[in-house]
Amino acid sequence: MKKWITLISILICLLLYAGFVYAEVNIKGFLFDLPEGYRGPVTQQRGPVKILAFVKPHEGKHTQSLIEFSIINLDQAPSHDPIRTAKVTNKEILLEMLRGIKRRRNNFWKGNYKEITLAGIPANKIEWSGYAQGIQLKGIYYTFIYKRDLFAISLQDIVPYADQNLTIMEKAIEKLK
Repeated sequence: MKKWITLISILICLLLYAGFVYAEVNIKGFLFDLPEGYRGPVTQQRGPVKILAFVKPHEGKHTQSLIEFSIINLDQAPSHDPIRTAKVTNKEILLEMLRGIKRRRNNFWKGNYKEITLAGIPANKIEWSGYAQGIQLKGIYYTFIYKRDLFAISLQDIVPYADQNLTIMEKAIEKLK
């Protein structure tokens, strides 16, 4: 009986440890604690842009919460693009990157721009909302430059899940290390 209890205790510890390791994801040198219930990454490479997406399905629906990292190699940006020489992001860069989301939304609204720090690096943040295919979405968008990569982080979810899930995703991103 003691052997079984010991074996079960060891297995529980291993499962907890394995779960913890799985939850910590390395994103191009940064450690990101993936919130519970999210899976991924689904990755895609398009020229100088690498995309890593994590999703959490909504139970009983065909929708999901999204955490998406787009990492752009600035050395591969077109030579005429002013972003190629950027050292830190600013409001103009964030708004330029946010235009991709805005183009695909109706009744788009953006909140107050904020300068913050992520993993000790100057970064930018803005909240947004809009509709896609008649579904209301809310999101948070971040940008920062590390070495020669521009990181654009998009968090989004549908209403009514957005208020709760965006808070969880936001906390995870702002604990990036």
